[in-house]
Amino acid sequence: MLQSPLQALSAPQLAPFAQARLCLSQEYPREGIAADIPKLKRIEKIPIAFIILPPKNLWLFTQVYDKVFKTMGVERLQVVFLQMVPFLMAIVFHEVAHAFVAKRHGDDTAKSLGRLTLNPIPHIDPIGTLLFPMINMLTGMNLLFGWAKPVPIDYNRLRPYRSGLFLVSLAGPAANVILALFSAMLLVLFWAFVPRDFYLFEPLGEMAKAAIFINYALAIFNLIPLPPLDGSKMVQSFLSYDATRKYESMQAYSFFILLALLWSGGLNILAVPITYLGNLSIGIWVGLLNVVGVPVL
Repeated sequence: MLQSPLQALSAPQLAPFAQARLCLSQEYPREGIAADIPKLKRIEKIPIAFIILPPKNLWLFTQVYDKVFKTMGVERLQVVFLQMVPFLMAIVFHEVAHAFVAKRHGDDTAKSLGRLTLNPIPHIDPIGTLLFPMINMLTGMNLLFGWAKPVPIDYNRLRPYRSGLFLVSLAGPAANVILALFSAMLLVLFWAFVPRDFYLFEPLGEMAKAAIFINYALAIFNLIPLPPLDGSKMVQSFLSYDATRKYESMQAYSFFILLALLWSGGLNILAVPITYLGNLSIGIWVGLLNVVGVPVL
C-alpha cells in the first residue's frame, strides 16, 4: 500500500501547513444575458485559491513536492503539464469558433452569456476539463482526453438555417485544424532558429508537437457523425425534420457507444489520420521554410 507523502512527515513538520493562509477570489460581474432580459447582470465567481507558507518553512513544501513527484512519476507529470496548455487552447478555440460563427448567422446567445471569449474559465467543464485530465495523470494515458462546456446555441435563430447549422458545426473542427497548422509552423520555426542548448528547447518543442496532435485529434473526433458531436449536426443540416428527430434519438446511446470505443481501443484507429495530418503539416512548413532535421509525430 502506498504511503501518502504527508504521512512521512512528523506532527511538528506538519504544523506550518495548518498555519497556511488561504486566499480566495473576488466576484467578477459580467454584463448582459439573453436579449429578452437586457438589464440583468450575471455574476461569475472565479475561484482562485493558493497557500502562502512562511519562507522559513519552504523546505517542507519542497519535501512534499519531491515525494508527490516520485510517487506519481516525474515523466508522467511532465507529459501532462506539457499537454495541458495546448489542450486548453484547443478546447477554448473550438468553442469560441462555434460561438463566433453562430453570432454571424443570427444567434448571439453565446455572446450574451459571456461565452464569446478566449478566457478559459467560462468554458471549463468540471468533468471534461478537470476530471478526465486528472484521470490521465493517474492512469498514464499518453494523450489528454476531455472537452469544454458546450456553448449554448439556439439553432432556430440561425439564418439561413441549413447553411448556418452546417457552418456553425464545422467551425469548431476547422478552428482546431488552423491551430494545428499554426503549431506546426511554430515547431518548424522553433527548430530552425532556436539554439539546441536553450534550456527550454526540449519542453517547448514537445509542447508544439502535442498541440499539433491534440488539435487534429479534437477535430477528427468531433467530426464523428454521432449525436451530439459536431459531425452529427453537419449531417442534420441535410436531413428532413422527421429524419432529424430519428437521428437525434441516437444521442441517448452515444455516451455508452463512445465509452465502449474508448475502453476497447476502437478509437485507436483515429491515430492513423491524426498522425498522417500532423506529419503532413510539418512537412509542408519544412518545405516552405527549407528547414531540415525537424522531428515528426
